[in-house]
Amino acid sequence: MSTITISPGTNIQKAINSAASGTTIVFQSGTYNVSSVINLKSGVSLQGQPGAVLKSSGSVGIFQGLGVHDINISGFTFDGNNRGPSNSGAIYLDSSSGGASGTPSNNIHISNNTFQNWLNKDSANLWLWHTQNTYVQGNTFKNGNEAIGWSTDVGAPPLNNLVVSNNTITGMKYIGIETAFDSTVSNVHIDYNKISNIGDMSISFVEGAVGGKVMSGTVWGNQIDASHSGGTPIELGNYKGPFNVTVSQNVVSNHEWGMMFSHTAGMAVFGNTFKNVQNPFSDDGGYDKTEWIGTNTINGAQQTGWPGHKYGAQPATYSPSPAPSGTASTLSATLSDTQSLASAAVGASVLSADTTGSKASTAAGTTATGTADPSIQPDTVLGKLGATAGFNNAASASRNSAAGAGSDTQSRHGAGTLAQLAGGSLKADLTNVSGLDKALGAIAPNAGSGARTEQAVGGVGAALSSLDQSGKQHDVLNPDTWRHHA
Repeated sequence: MSTITISPGTNIQKAINSAASGTTIVFQSGTYNVSSVINLKSGVSLQGQPGAVLKSSGSVGIFQGLGVHDINISGFTFDGNNRGPSNSGAIYLDSSSGGASGTPSNNIHISNNTFQNWLNKDSANLWLWHTQNTYVQGNTFKNGNEAIGWSTDVGAPPLNNLVVSNNTITGMKYIGIETAFDSTVSNVHIDYNKISNIGDMSISFVEGAVGGKVMSGTVWGNQIDASHSGGTPIELGNYKGPFNVTVSQNVVSNHEWGMMFSHTAGMAVFGNTFKNVQNPFSDDGGYDKTEWIGTNTINGAQQTGWPGHKYGAQPATYSPSPAPSGTASTLSATLSDTQSLASAAVGASVLSADTTGSKASTAAGTTATGTADPSIQPDTVLGKLGATAGFNNAASASRNSAAGAGSDTQSRHGAGTLAQLAGGSLKADLTNVSGLDKALGAIAPNAGSGARTEQAVGGVGAALSSLDQSGKQHDVLNPDTWRHHA
């Protein structure tokens, strides 16, 4: 690792070109006027000191990278000079070919920057195409056309990991965060953003015109004040492929509409709060009643489902990206009348346990008879503990339903107790919660035949132990019984 420090007036492109991989170029405070776009270089990171401003002449972006990798960009103010380029933005990333056939840009971190005054109607502050392992976190976007756009073309390779989290977005004329996928993508996370004063939609998480496949993702913990916004705050769905997205813990306020759905097979919507919103849910073109809606809070009252509408079966759910510092991790689970804790969506701090070990004996979703249960995902509480959902049987059978929970009797009993509680044969009163907390603690040294699940177990136990201090009973089939902060 080496550092090069530059000051206003330095030829930035020459500094980048001459830097070796692993170098960080530090920009001293001051204004750097940019009249031609600057090409990024793999392995060369850029760090702005306080007061470092990169200002466009008005017709060009600042940085572009085609097929680049291993770059951090942080600490700058990107100023578009009240204009900006067409079909680009302050930062433009794409594959090596600028299309589906090239090598995607990879491992890019854009954090703790301010983007302002990018007002060209055909541009976005961040213009992302064919990138993966791309993290946009802790930035501020203000007074622009569109904050963040991410798209793919037909024929692009499967792309993985786009995290847009903990950003503040305000004053966009068009859209806050927009996707348009025409290929297969997974682990797309739009989480913990604060969005306000958007001309059209705050979040548009959709496919492109041809249609792609969203294999996994979340819209989680966003706060949207739509009091000065035009369109529906959150648009979700695609044209034909799966849309395996968990939408939870969002707060939408001050608008006629809340969320709008099209084809959304695989989407779960629960644990959201709508304040001063007349119509929390609405349908868009292509709507086919495939979304699943659990319990949400509508203007102060809890509501399960979407009254008057049919919707799909409860799908698997996914955990969000790590919460920003100072944000409480959330334990959430959703139960239906016929399913147990098959698809618990759990805060990342609870789910970060190392599950290495005897995978053959800890395979998530293995029932007492050895039959795989596809509803149990590896990144859920039950998956981490190797327990099985869907048991309404006696305690003795439930004790044996924890796949590979270890040979220790207490370990088996703890996982079996969890299965009972999830299956609805126990009530989550204070006594059972405390007992379950202790039982889960006994699992930790033995779970998974050596798998280190202490953190997952501890997180679940701590959350459950704080479930209710009043001692009153809670029906475990009520999703809100399982929604609280750890």
